[in-house]
Amino acid sequence: MKMKHLVFCIFVLSIFVVSSCNSQVINEEQLLGTWELQDENRKLVMFFQENNIMDYQEDIMSYKAKYNLSEDSILTLGQRTYKITLLNDSVLKMHSLDMFDHRLSFLKIENIIEPIDEFIDILTYYPNGQKRQEGVYHNGFRYGVWKEWYENGQLKSRSYYEKNHHLVEFQEWDIDGKIKD
Repeated sequence: MKMKHLVFCIFVLSIFVVSSCNSQVINEEQLLGTWELQDENRKLVMFFQENNIMDYQEDIMSYKAKYNLSEDSILTLGQRTYKITLLNDSVLKMHSLDMFDHRLSFLKIENIIEPIDEFIDILTYYPNGQKRQEGVYHNGFRYGVWKEWYENGQLKSRSYYEKNHHLVEFQEWDIDGKIKD
């Protein structure tokens, strides 16, 4: 009985030692900087800054999000959660902890993407000088009231977005000013 107990204790201890050796202590300072996704089908660049702010560019869109890095190598980016499996001065590897197991690999690059402003006012015009679109981006997402006009000056649509970027209200008019169903 003592032999079985000793073998069991050694087995449990060896599992603990192996798992301890595989876990990496993550230094948040290593995360700061610009990282580019290594995927030929997708263009994604993340810029980790102090104060837990991250700007990221995906294709032509730019967004701002908060991030949090816990002691157990869990990285939360906005509402998504990832487990960091490797982080050093040049490589960041992680996988998502949601129902889809996305594995992502990034290389640190010297380029720094321009941090986006928290609020960006948008106002565009038609060639004839008439307003075309007006609204505000908050951290890269539509926020508040957005309006769009026809070239003749007639209001085309009015939409309202909450701070969590959800479309709350939408109205649309035809070119003669009649509400569309």
